[in-house]
Amino acid sequence: MLIASVSLTIVSCSDKEDDPSQPDNPTALDDNDLKKFTEREVPVNRSGVDAGTVTLRYYEDMGDVAYISTADYHRLMIPGAQYSVNYKEEGLYELTSPTGKAIVDTRKETFSSTDYEAFTNMMGLIKPGMPNVSYDSSPFLTFSSVMTMPAAVPVTLDYGKYGIDLRGDGHAVYFPLATINDLYTDGENHRACFNGERIVVLADPLASGPEDFDEDYYRPLCHETRSAEMASFSYRNLCFTLDHFFGYPGRSAIEAKMKTDGLDKALSAQGEAGELVKKLLQSTNNLEYMAGMKLLGCFLFDGGHTNLDVSEFTSSYPDFEEQYDAEEEQQTELFSNYSDLIINIALEAEEGENRSNGRQQLRSNAYGEGEYYVKYGNTAVCVFDSFEYNDLNAWNQYYAGQASIPTPETCPGDPFVQFVDALQQAEADPEVENFILDITNNGGGCSDLVVTINSVMNGNSFVCSVNALTGMHSIITYEVDRNFNGKIDADDKEVKYHLNFGILQSSSSFSCGNLLPALAKDQGLPIIGEKSGGGSCCVQSMTTPEGLSYNISSHRSRLVDKNMQNIDGGITPTIPIALGDDITFETEDGDCTIPDYSNYYNLEFLNTLMNEYYR
Repeated sequence: MLIASVSLTIVSCSDKEDDPSQPDNPTALDDNDLKKFTEREVPVNRSGVDAGTVTLRYYEDMGDVAYISTADYHRLMIPGAQYSVNYKEEGLYELTSPTGKAIVDTRKETFSSTDYEAFTNMMGLIKPGMPNVSYDSSPFLTFSSVMTMPAAVPVTLDYGKYGIDLRGDGHAVYFPLATINDLYTDGENHRACFNGERIVVLADPLASGPEDFDEDYYRPLCHETRSAEMASFSYRNLCFTLDHFFGYPGRSAIEAKMKTDGLDKALSAQGEAGELVKKLLQSTNNLEYMAGMKLLGCFLFDGGHTNLDVSEFTSSYPDFEEQYDAEEEQQTELFSNYSDLIINIALEAEEGENRSNGRQQLRSNAYGEGEYYVKYGNTAVCVFDSFEYNDLNAWNQYYAGQASIPTPETCPGDPFVQFVDALQQAEADPEVENFILDITNNGGGCSDLVVTINSVMNGNSFVCSVNALTGMHSIITYEVDRNFNGKIDADDKEVKYHLNFGILQSSSSFSCGNLLPALAKDQGLPIIGEKSGGGSCCVQSMTTPEGLSYNISSHRSRLVDKNMQNIDGGITPTIPIALGDDITFETEDGDCTIPDYSNYYNLEFLNTLMNEYYR
């Protein structure tokens, strides 16, 4: 935890750090720009390292809402970056970063850019010069190129419509910290978290949240009330953020209405349930507000990518957790009087869990407990239940030439290690001609692994996506170490496995478990089983003005097939497997009944399907 003092200075004018060469321009200022303010030097923790302080500004009419200059925010996120603010005319400022330009009108309260993605690009933190696309830093692949159609789309964001005031002083432009944070935050978790006392900058894409670097980050947020100014601003900022930066995957209860009319009106259209959520979200009672966020998540439930429950941190603070749990239970009960959403979501989750547990038992009975590689006839099956790796450091050491390739013995239980091992076993076995990747219980993970596995299967190392805000379509290409020899080079393009590949999926194949079959089906590989569970958007971690964390389906990358069609509805199999009559099995909570998935793990049957497809 970073501990530092906070100074408070009363001022009536700004410094000229952003552009000290600019003369005073009183005509640039409107009434809100002239409001008195205080400034605070706030300590910064950058991914666990003391990074000095940054100046935050508090205007007299905005209470506890922290503002930051655009230049300070950009340098906060990208240390050492060049950045300039050029006053143009009344209320207009041109912002220039190394990757793009933008115009801010502090009278109309608008932000405009001909290339918003470039202007807000922070991917250089991962790989210098990289554009604003997804890449989780896995060493066995690297970003290569991106083609966008069209090349750029102008974006104008009207903050004034939401009562969010952007301010300037003739030299610098000031955004609410939470507002500019939402503007920049990307799918690799780059963001700044401010708990009212200190800022934690997440520059590491693998970090889950500020608690990774400041174990007591959430303690200042364990309070029952918040100011009226903060409650009002927080709601307006949430409406703006979800209206513009939500990915609109296509399955949640209010997103169609939200897309046309905005969150506020979409909630009102839900009757008493929606009005309750609106009331809670704008409450000065912090416990009610947190309960409102969780209930809002019911309206935007999209299978798991969007999670607005900001209360997970409370488990570390038992007294506050007890208060919150009592409030959440009360508000949930009231919400349930108006809407069946919570019940339906719970039933859907229970059904999915029961099917997953049942399939796991059937598979263990067929393959053996814990077996990830099995063979029958000329067909091998690899069980792959997560697009994750347990030990990225082991892979980094291997690719740095400091260790041998990770193995099931050195990295036990690692899904990707098991995949590579199974692949090598099948490739070395002259009897094996077919290779099925079983993702029937795979709920997703890291898209780097999807690209890598797809490249192994069919030689293609790209994904297609659409930006829900701009409408731009992208084809993002990567280079992959297709033979896993510890280096990415020209030889990888010549690698071709002798195997016929196929994918076994189910309704539990979600997110990356939905993306891989989409990519594979586009290339003619057989997709076996039932329709996958969907999930098309990159997950984007956000921070509320209070400093709480939540996730949304991101506008930056809604994944599509080769025809640029949304895949959130799931991938239809090319070789369907009919479900059998219901069966009952035992669980810790009692007996459970699901359709019979036995044929999904019938090795003789799968062997026949693959041979018929590839004959």
